[in-house]
Amino acid sequence: AVAANVAVQQPRADLFALARVFAAAGDGETRQREVLGGVLYGPRPGGRPGQEIPLGFADLAAVVGKALAVLAPGTPVEIVPGPEERPEYHPRAAGRVLVGGQPVGWAGRLHPDVAEGFEIAGEIYAFEVDCREAVAYTREHPGLLPIPRHPSSERDVSLLVPASTPASAALKVVAEMDESEIESISVF
Repeated sequence: AVAANVAVQQPRADLFALARVFAAAGDGETRQREVLGGVLYGPRPGGRPGQEIPLGFADLAAVVGKALAVLAPGTPVEIVPGPEERPEYHPRAAGRVLVGGQPVGWAGRLHPDVAEGFEIAGEIYAFEVDCREAVAYTREHPGLLPIPRHPSSERDVSLLVPASTPASAALKVVAEMDESEIESISVF
């Protein structure tokens, strides 16, 4: 489908599908899963009219996070390195999708050889998530937070890390700091 969009000169294609997938299990039985899958290709709209920015892993992580926020609201979502089981993904730009610490799928940039097989120039990002697994890990609603006594303030902090450092590793280090003042962590 991405190749068809590229063939008619569409610069961007974001395609999603929800389907039942059947696969052979180790015991000779057939296993059925409900899978949400998606493919992202092409530049993203920039902050100004006419501006475009290249597609990146953060765009994929945002799409996966938003999709799983519907399936498992309030449950932490992360993508951790681990493409060794999935050769169709690039080894340094892919990983397992975790919901509440439990694996529910895969996400990452397609391996250049796979993209080349489709005769598509440029990076293609893809994900697949087992919907039933994601829903199974939905945590209970934490309840309401008390109204703050003081006005809120917001501060952004940026970290510079070597290009070889996966984004998930940097996120993990900051999350392990367990600072109560850190309310959210994101990659941009």
